[in-house]
Amino acid sequence: MQDVAQQFEELKTRVGTKVGVTAWFTIEQKMADVFGVLTGNPDAMHNDPEWAKSSPWGGTIAHGMNILCLIPQFWKDCGLPLVTSEHMYTLNYGFDRVRFTAPLRIGQRARAHIVLDEVRKRGDDAYLVKSTYSVEVENSERPCMVAQQLSLFVMT
Repeated sequence: MQDVAQQFEELKTRVGTKVGVTAWFTIEQKMADVFGVLTGNPDAMHNDPEWAKSSPWGGTIAHGMNILCLIPQFWKDCGLPLVTSEHMYTLNYGFDRVRFTAPLRIGQRARAHIVLDEVRKRGDDAYLVKSTYSVEVENSERPCMVAQQLSLFVMT
């Protein structure tokens, strides 16, 4: 448990810095279709390529919530060491702010930038970590999503 606590103390020194950038990724049509079915939201702008050809985006776009759901993968892709283990478990504590600021077209490349905003001790055995995820879209001036997420890490 001491090793885990030490990781958090070291992480505190990185507050205010970019702690990682993911590799480029794409959301393909099949993923959008499955997401639409799983969430009960098979909307034409996400799931009907023929309809979407005449949309303002010229094709289907990813569900915003689909991008938001990738946050745990972004954390892991950046090689951040704090994940569930025999010494700790991680809980999604929520979001302070989420904005979908531009569309992410299906098949378009994107990558997430993670900035560590805060690491705060919560009681004797937990840490609350606040991070901002900005998802850059290739050849776009604006990110498609900016989200400030809270994770609660509890030592066992």
